[in-house]
Amino acid sequence: FIGASGAGKTTMAGRLPGWRSLADDSVLIRAEGGQPPTVAGTPFPGKEGLPRHGRPHRLGLITALNPHSEHALLEPVGEDVAFRALLERVFCVLDGGPLFGSVLDVATRVVQTVPMARLHSNLDHDVATLLLLRHARQGRAA
Repeated sequence: FIGASGAGKTTMAGRLPGWRSLADDSVLIRAEGGQPPTVAGTPFPGKEGLPRHGRPHRLGLITALNPHSEHALLEPVGEDVAFRALLERVFCVLDGGPLFGSVLDVATRVVQTVPMARLHSNLDHDVATLLLLRHARQGRAA
């Protein structure tokens, strides 16, 4: 899940039975050597104090949260929207140079190989069903 502070990332993750959160504020995304992008927790504690899990997992779906929606909907988004949404959530203190170029390369690879959807929802919707249906259709981890 990605979204602004207060969008419900931690709350949403906690509502999904049997799912485990990798971290509560930041994750590490890697896309190297022609392998599928992976995501792992970082050692940096978040405000929720959730356990962090550093083992990499294949990144199967990036879900941007759109909270406070009247109806639940999982809407696929194109690469241009996905790239912008991902970069809005990337932490990089550099404004140029090779490391910044690497960040852009990873973001580009991620949006080219990992689907992104916008989840319109509120805390009353059964989002697990929407996400599991997507998972079953994709045949990969969401």
